[in-house]
Amino acid sequence: MSVSDEEFQRFQNQLVEIKTRNYQLEEQNKKLKTENVHLKTQIENFEKDSIHLRLPTKVLPWKIRRVSGRDTDEVQRENDVLARK
Repeated sequence: MSVSDEEFQRFQNQLVEIKTRNYQLEEQNKKLKTENVHLKTQIENFEKDSIHLRLPTKVLPWKIRRVSGRDTDEVQRENDVLARK
């Protein structure tokens, strides 16, 4: 059973299309894996940072409000004074 020249060319074209699509998908997969690793690392860093931000509600039952123009050092000193009380 032989394949005509037209069929052979059609198979060749399909093969090229499939290989091209495969390469595109492999590249997309590689990019997504890299992005996934980056996002996981970012989440881990945010979680590590958030541990330091959690305040016990029994010690600080009031709501912390942001006041514009206040220096962070000033707020930290005020928090330290209030925590000692």
